[in-house]
Amino acid sequence: MEHRDTSPFLCAVTAKDQRVVREHSFVPVWMCYQIRSGPRLYRCGSPSQIQNGILSAYDDSIQQWASSAAVCRQIVRECLARGAEGFLANWVHPPSEALCQLTGDLECALSESGLTFYVPEAYGDCCESAFVLISSALSEGTLRHKLEQAAEQYGSERILLAYEQMRMDFSLPSPQKRGRPLSLSQLSALKNRYAPPIHPSEELCARYFTYEQQGHTHLVLFDDASTLQQKRSLANELQLGGFLAAWQEIKREQ
Repeated sequence: MEHRDTSPFLCAVTAKDQRVVREHSFVPVWMCYQIRSGPRLYRCGSPSQIQNGILSAYDDSIQQWASSAAVCRQIVRECLARGAEGFLANWVHPPSEALCQLTGDLECALSESGLTFYVPEAYGDCCESAFVLISSALSEGTLRHKLEQAAEQYGSERILLAYEQMRMDFSLPSPQKRGRPLSLSQLSALKNRYAPPIHPSEELCARYFTYEQQGHTHLVLFDDASTLQQKRSLANELQLGGFLAAWQEIKREQ
């Protein structure tokens, strides 16, 4: 594999972020589409002016269908019409027979047209050559180990580290891998109320603090500008296929 100084930086944006795209050097991932029953590709809002980058759609509704050939042709045509280099499947539902079939068919259709394909980790086994998105949000283990395991399975050049901003409150001991989600204002309120010492977690590439409430110890894991950069640096160090973040998340850290 050819050595790169940095992994490609992909940024999820909407049609209204066109000015941001012009001002930055990242590869835009246009979150302007959805897959609905049929299946069919639908535009969200007014994406008619978007050009280049990567198109992305989420799975709005799930049902069994006889064939995914028509929607695959739709997606390829839309990518070519927009001058896009590829397509990102933002599937939010767990794998089903219909979505796995669509994912496999999409990989073939996009590959035949010279377009790249990106899939969530849960759909990595449906593909032979697609880029696989690995979430950065962890509450146990180490992010490095998770990425190294994924690299062994798919190859480091096929892995994208997908930055998922962490703000979680865990009541200890916690049997769950995910705690109570916190808004930015809730996180700030906890910091102001308890004024806790804040510590870095090198293993999770996150920051954390603890506080006591009604006799229970709580652990709060969160990201900030420093951990965003730490995660991006790890992607570069491991020579991954890219780093993906949403503009709405990273702009808060600038």
